[in-house]
Amino acid sequence: MSYLGFFEELFWQSLVSELFATFIGALLGILTALWLERQIETSRYNKESKIRKKIFQEEKKRILEYLKIEISNNIDLLNQIKKELNSNSIIYYNLDISAWNSLESKKAKN
Repeated sequence: MSYLGFFEELFWQSLVSELFATFIGALLGILTALWLERQIETSRYNKESKIRKKIFQEEKKRILEYLKIEISNNIDLLNQIKKELNSNSIIYYNLDISAWNSLESKKAKN
């Protein structure tokens, strides 16, 4: 085995250029991987954000529908009380406020 090539100028020139090319390639590869990872994370965050927004909109719609039903039932009950109310009567009807209570408890949890 001969080590004579180790001392030649051509060996050192090719070693430096190959090391430089390897370093540049590795640096570009790392930077590209970091950029791709950031793009993937941004895309994932946007998708999750859209899903959360859709769920929130559906939940708002469901709550509003529930409140609409409850208010309608309470209006009917108040109309019935209005018809039956006279000076000697006692009101024994209870208005339904379960939707309001559930909203308040949910608000307290957040």
